[in-house]
Amino acid sequence: MPHASLKLIPGVDQNKTLALNEAAISESNLVRFIPDRSGLGLVQKLGGWTKFYPNQIDSIVRALHAWQTLNDQDYLGVGAEDSLNVIVNNSLRNITPEILVVNPAVSVSTVSGSPVVTITDPNSNIDNFDAVLISTQITVGGLRIQGLYQCTAISANTYSIIATDVLGDLQNATSTVTNGGSIPIFASTTGSSFVNVQLTAHQYALYDTATFLVSTDVGGITIYGNYTVVDVVDANNFTISGSVTASSTQTVTINSGLARYTYFNGIGPVAAGTGYGVAGYGVGGYGTGITPSAFRVCATIGTKGDGVTATISHSTNTAIPIGTSVTVAGITPSSYNGTYTVLDSTSNTGSVTGVVGNGTTVTVSHTGTDAIEVGTVFTLSAVNPGAYNGTHTVVASSSKTEVAVSTSGSISGTTLTIAGTITGTFAVGQVISGTGVASGTVITALGTATGGAGTYIVSISQTVVSTQITGTSTQATVSYSSATASAYVSGGLIASNTIDVASAATGAQTVAGTITLFDLPGIFDVSDWTLDNWGENFLACPVGGGIYQWISSAGDPVATIIPQAPPVNDGMFVAMPQRQIIAWGSTFTGIQDSLLIRWCDVQNYNVWIASPTNLAGSYRIPKGSRIVGCIQGPQQGLIWTDLAIWAMQYVGYPDVYAFNEIGTGCGLISRKAASSMNGVVYWMSQSQFFRLAGSGPEPIACPIWDVVFQDLDTSNLDKIRIAPNSRFGEITWYYPTNSNGGEVSHYVKYNIYLDSWDFGALGRTAWINQSVLGAPIGAGDNRFIYQHETSTDADGQAMNSYFQTGYFQLQDGDLLTFIDQWWPDAKWGYYGGTQNANLLLTFYVTQYAGDTPIAYGPFNLTQATQYVTPRLRGRLVSMKIESNDVGTFWRLGNMRYRWQPDGKF
Repeated sequence: MPHASLKLIPGVDQNKTLALNEAAISESNLVRFIPDRSGLGLVQKLGGWTKFYPNQIDSIVRALHAWQTLNDQDYLGVGAEDSLNVIVNNSLRNITPEILVVNPAVSVSTVSGSPVVTITDPNSNIDNFDAVLISTQITVGGLRIQGLYQCTAISANTYSIIATDVLGDLQNATSTVTNGGSIPIFASTTGSSFVNVQLTAHQYALYDTATFLVSTDVGGITIYGNYTVVDVVDANNFTISGSVTASSTQTVTINSGLARYTYFNGIGPVAAGTGYGVAGYGVGGYGTGITPSAFRVCATIGTKGDGVTATISHSTNTAIPIGTSVTVAGITPSSYNGTYTVLDSTSNTGSVTGVVGNGTTVTVSHTGTDAIEVGTVFTLSAVNPGAYNGTHTVVASSSKTEVAVSTSGSISGTTLTIAGTITGTFAVGQVISGTGVASGTVITALGTATGGAGTYIVSISQTVVSTQITGTSTQATVSYSSATASAYVSGGLIASNTIDVASAATGAQTVAGTITLFDLPGIFDVSDWTLDNWGENFLACPVGGGIYQWISSAGDPVATIIPQAPPVNDGMFVAMPQRQIIAWGSTFTGIQDSLLIRWCDVQNYNVWIASPTNLAGSYRIPKGSRIVGCIQGPQQGLIWTDLAIWAMQYVGYPDVYAFNEIGTGCGLISRKAASSMNGVVYWMSQSQFFRLAGSGPEPIACPIWDVVFQDLDTSNLDKIRIAPNSRFGEITWYYPTNSNGGEVSHYVKYNIYLDSWDFGALGRTAWINQSVLGAPIGAGDNRFIYQHETSTDADGQAMNSYFQTGYFQLQDGDLLTFIDQWWPDAKWGYYGGTQNANLLLTFYVTQYAGDTPIAYGPFNLTQATQYVTPRLRGRLVSMKIESNDVGTFWRLGNMRYRWQPDGKF
């Protein structure tokens, strides 16, 4: 019988049909292609990953940045949705900027001939390291103040700022005013779009721009943003035009007659008793026009103390973050009252699964993950019968782990099938594990099963062939003193939320009080960050926010705002080699201009206002609707709008930068979809991929176009992440799909050496290439941070690597082919290592491309396998090779088979 060899074309082609894609691959997952000298690419298992940091981050990570200090200390900056952190020496430090938004009465003082403006804000406790953003225009003593200012402390209730004009020059007051100041009053007239603004000594001229940073509704017109002064009525009144006509005649004072200050805590320690620094960012304040809640108050439902630590049970249904400053008031005994920093925090909530009473003690079984400490106060609600509901004190508590095991299970998509011999009971909430099962997979719902054999729904879509499945869950109980002993019927929720603070108080709470804290959840709630470093200084910019610095050598407790920088930006990067911060989607007024670029002086990020003596400046891109993203390219800064790509080339004084449009119809799809590697820039556009070559932007042919663009979740484009891996010449784009709830779950990968593509299922929400920390680092959608190319596995779990070819036409015309032997050829492990890889080979045979194929296999392949005997007969054959073992590596070589003609069809 004749023999033949099968050499696969490198890369994956999903655009072609299976029958058209001969000698090539149509499906893939977690594989890569390695160039060989014959020009082909050899398919192998993708490099694995291990945890870079052992614990989960508090929220989804959106940005990573690595740098090294002058003392050779390596850091990883971590920008998450609820926090900003640095990791050093395997230790996490939370450096989230501390912000407080307040709305006090207007009380501002000036001295004639001086630029010093004194602001009175009771209990503000400002120190010399803090900054303030004044959102409400205030006129006082011949000055108009609005914007971001550095503070100088005077007392617990007062501080000063320095008044400047738009060029940064000092502005002296023309009169002395004590505890005064005026803010805008808007007046509308029915049927007119014109709004009169009353502002004492406003100083506006015709066609000036007036900025209002606090949203105000007057007569059906919403005032927020930049407005042209269309008429100057007198020194105290001017006119602007609204976007609609007024539905009523009305007079309204901005911010209900109160000032709006946003405080940014600086390098120095927070003054005792202030507690600010944890107000919600992104839920209000500047740039949004949404009035934020300055504080949040929750009730205390129980308190106990041992003379060192007080544990306070509270009604907030989320954990209050450690480090939060809280004020406790109204509790009896009063020794518990005061202002504290949270030392420890728990949030143990779950469903009630059973209640048993013996006439003295009631024991509640629940799905909470931890044993609730004896003496803690907790609440039951929605239990049937209702006699069990209420507030109780724990007299006994336990928590144990329950395990269910099946000898045979598989996963297809999000459907888990349990079969074989079963020990224990499978249930919703269990974390499942097994060979090939993705880490963190949880049973989310029952299918056809009720604890035993059948189907269940799991949280992560995947493909797992038959393996032993283990389900693990925590079963907890808590007991309280009560004579209630009615039979438990159904339902119920248990909640136990506590904080620990340092207190010498003892005894149980007899009268409830309150805990005052700042907005929760989302202490610093942002959708994304851009991160960079200025030498050894770490820089961070939340989307829609200011630019923050963290200086490790100064021992900064938190990242602090750069008060001279624009307070609103879409992102930033550091331009090299002259070193300037480039901010995009920036502002001069506090209202974001989506096409504005601003930059600081060379080697000085405390200077942002252009003058003949510095190289700070700005430029507004004249085309497009917004700047989507920017990076420092190999030779120049690169700016993408939604329509085009621009280059900003440093030219020195006086223009500083030259801006040129270098390509159109190649805009960027999202903020983090562009990067460079080996001197070439790659990016993902709205419907294709591009690279920046010597002749300008050029499209990259993508044979897996259908995979990404036909299943792309277009409502979550900003979550797309580009992931260059210079170790293997790969550019990966991680993206959200329509079926995965809005989070990143899949990838497409481009090999720059082979000009080939592959794809698969893996979520990475942030990424950095090779850095001072070594191999590439990525953040998973499970909030862990991983270092890639560090193992053969998925953080100790099996990696479900596979590929499947298109159909091979074994004979031309109407002849059938019989294959009786298949001879595998592969590397079965690392060079010099154990050759222990275990592959599964399955053939899919059909006569016509549209028919359902017949599967032969899977056949088990190891280094010891000489050949397998599929004994298949057909016209079209597809082959699938996969692995789901742990601790192994493989790379395919020249596979051969024995065949002969076998009749006609």
